[in-house]
Amino acid sequence: MEEQELTKSTIKDNMRNILPWNNGLFTELNDIISQSIQAIDSKAEQRCTGYPNSKHQLFSTETGWAARVDLPGYTKEEISLNFEEHTLLLKADNEERGERDLRLALGDEVETAGITAKLENGVLEIALPKKETPSTESQDITIQ
Repeated sequence: MEEQELTKSTIKDNMRNILPWNNGLFTELNDIISQSIQAIDSKAEQRCTGYPNSKHQLFSTETGWAARVDLPGYTKEEISLNFEEHTLLLKADNEERGERDLRLALGDEVETAGITAKLENGVLEIALPKKETPSTESQDITIQ
């Protein structure tokens, strides 16, 4: 038997193909469902990443959250960072690399006045401290 690389997509396809109703009258319906699932997966991935092939991480720390975003080729002057309506908004734009947008919904527990960001070697590191009482403030963030 031929070895096949197991990816999320091939696992889903294999699971759908072993279902008993994947024969006869239901083949067309299965194809429609498969196409719909692929479209949903694609859109969900775009919402999470903000732009194609983005590299970013968001993780919890003892004092709040931290985010790392790979932005090689961008200077801090070409990046704007804002926290508004419980969402971290990042926009990066230069002629060579184009425009990049990233949105991370974080809820109302972020202390907006304490957010810091640092761009070093093409990696933007953002510290998002947790606050005691949630609020809906809007806060621009200066990149160091």
